[in-house]
Amino acid sequence: MALFCDVALAVPLDLVFTYAIPPGMEPVVGGRVLVPFRQQRLSGIAIELHDRPPRVNTAQVKIKKVIEALDLSPVLDEQLLKLGKWIADYYLAPIGEVFRTMLPLSAEFKRSIAYRITDEGRLALHLAGMSGSPARSKRTPEQQLVEFRVLDYLAERESVQEERLRGATRVAKALLSGMVRKKWIAREDVSAARDAARLVKVAVLLAAETGVTGINEFDDGAPGVPARQDGPEARHHTNSAKKLNENQRTLIETLAASGGRVPVEALRSLDVPRSTLGTLVRRGLIELVDEPQDFTASKLKPRQSPFEFEFSPAQNEALRKIGEAVASRKFAGLLLHGITGSGKTAVYLACMRQVLDQGRSSILLVPEIGLTPAVAADLHQVFGDEVAILHSGLSNAERAEQWHRIRRGEARVVAGTRSAVFAPVSDLALVIVDEEQDSSYKQEETPRYHARDVAVMRAKMAGAAVVLGSATPSLESYYNAKKNKYALVELPDRVEMRPLPEVEIVDMRQEFQETGQEQVISRKLAEEIRERLDKKEQVMVLRRLHDSPQARAQNGMPLLRACRAHSRQVRALRQRVRVLCRHRIGEAGRVAARHVSAGAHRAVGSGYGARQGGFRTCAERAE
Repeated sequence: MALFCDVALAVPLDLVFTYAIPPGMEPVVGGRVLVPFRQQRLSGIAIELHDRPPRVNTAQVKIKKVIEALDLSPVLDEQLLKLGKWIADYYLAPIGEVFRTMLPLSAEFKRSIAYRITDEGRLALHLAGMSGSPARSKRTPEQQLVEFRVLDYLAERESVQEERLRGATRVAKALLSGMVRKKWIAREDVSAARDAARLVKVAVLLAAETGVTGINEFDDGAPGVPARQDGPEARHHTNSAKKLNENQRTLIETLAASGGRVPVEALRSLDVPRSTLGTLVRRGLIELVDEPQDFTASKLKPRQSPFEFEFSPAQNEALRKIGEAVASRKFAGLLLHGITGSGKTAVYLACMRQVLDQGRSSILLVPEIGLTPAVAADLHQVFGDEVAILHSGLSNAERAEQWHRIRRGEARVVAGTRSAVFAPVSDLALVIVDEEQDSSYKQEETPRYHARDVAVMRAKMAGAAVVLGSATPSLESYYNAKKNKYALVELPDRVEMRPLPEVEIVDMRQEFQETGQEQVISRKLAEEIRERLDKKEQVMVLRRLHDSPQARAQNGMPLLRACRAHSRQVRALRQRVRVLCRHRIGEAGRVAARHVSAGAHRAVGSGYGARQGGFRTCAERAE
């Protein structure tokens, strides 16, 4: 049996910590352990069990012990541990924070602080009761009163959690910290694991024979409704039912009409007092039970199944190549380059369906903005309960629930944003990264990593195929495909040979010369918008997020100048124009009096902001 355990903790330190294993405790590599760290308790991952004592002077330094082993089996298998170590090494990230990111189980650990009174605190409370509060105290009388209220409250109890103590005594955190420094009270970290299962309260009708109209009509043995009972208990329920008031009868009739089981939250919508349900529970007619809460991937109706369409030859070829890569059970990288509307998603789902039919697992990564409720509904339509959805919109408890479903093998298809690459699937066969060029795959906080590159590495470690899909591949992925590091699979045409949308570019300079007016919307665009509105259709107009209003000559092409602050270009005119620089508020600059066409005579703002607020731009004083 190992004597010591190396633990990776979620702290900004690039090292692991060694703890002694108490007799009888058996932590596992890849499992979570609860350990003391400074003045608090932390949950970490055991990455090695051994008999090597730490290199410290045990006579001066006491080796801390593991408080509790939280898992009987690893939550991170050998491949995920190896992947986490690679991320820590490649991205120079603390390994404990990497493992924290890989495990969405924060809901299963409750951080809690408790306080207890010390001997010094009891003495201070006794002296205050004998002679009053000390006159030399730096606290105000009101603060001293709160302090002794806290001591009095703790004196009657062994230990009290911080939330309960503050609620009962109205004490501020700063005052509690001061009492700890005076050693009147002791602060203890009592953080521990907890059950994060999502439960819902359900009201269950206990007696079908209640004498209430509408209930006797149910047959014995109907689903959710107990069979008729004889004897004293049945007569008790019947007598109780005869004394029901109108609100109570409404509640029982609703339960009976719903099969005898209704969530309490649904009963709250009835026009009856909240106390009615409690009364029926006390009278033994209704029982409240906790049941697991259902997870809803999406409330939207799914669209037409992608398998109802006939695949194009290019889609079938892509499906064949990906299928061969999966069947080889060796690492293979493929770049699926398909134009918008070419049916890449249908290829993804078909490949994942094949993998699922083989009893293996797959992961689909999508950008943050891509995992819409409609996409979740489509996935649930195709894969049913075999799919697990992981994204930032889920609560901590929901993420933990989905993670456990994946680990138990109940969901072998995982779809989600960048963190879904760490899903604990077994027998991984396929990893798909949709819109692989999207910047949201980059984690912008510690530990920083690129989910696309991590997906490639995980597929390599698992001997799986990885598919990078995009209409506009990133430069590095396309380069790797051209160098034959990835197999290039192309979908050049849209499904069913649908035409690409018509695009027309309007030169607003020409528009200005023809109309003599500065407009944000061209005549062609205004005509198209008016036509769509006449047909009762909707129009979406997009413009640049940061328009840069510019000044230009009314006739001819002016010269350009640049601001040193941010290199934003401005147009130089013949006459001298006063402008304000937004980088130096209050400083005025002058634009040089130069032009190309002799007919230029006044400045015109050319951006959307200029139309709203006049000529505002950034310029430097021309030499």
